Amino acid sequence: MTDLRSRYPMLLSKEKLASVEELEPFTNHSSQMEALDYIVSVESDVFIPSYSGNMAKAVEGHRRFLGLRKTVSPDRKGLVRTLEKFGRGVLKEGTKARITSEEKRPCPRNEGHG
Repeated sequence: MTDLRSRYPMLLSKEKLASVEELEPFTNHSSQMEALDYIVSVESDVFIPSYSGNMAKAVEGHRRFLGLRKTVSPDRKGLVRTLEKFGRGVLKEGTKARITSEEKRPCPRNEGHG
């Protein structure tokens, strides 16, 4: 998280954007908390999903629809390979490692209309 925070110093979550009192009416309603997560994710300058589930895909699509908003999709396989190198001692703590993947381009889909 330190490297992520150094690149994005304004890294925020709903808990940092709203007070405990403001979030209190939603705490016992998981779908409402998820809706707050969705709104914060769509409206943020940069979106980095923690996993690639349905919500992350919906947020990414919504952000694309709204215009040019940056979405960072980590190369999870590359990350695992790098972490395995740390585990085997090939890389040492503090070593900078760059994990890259091929650039993903959106593909047009034939929805069967027309």
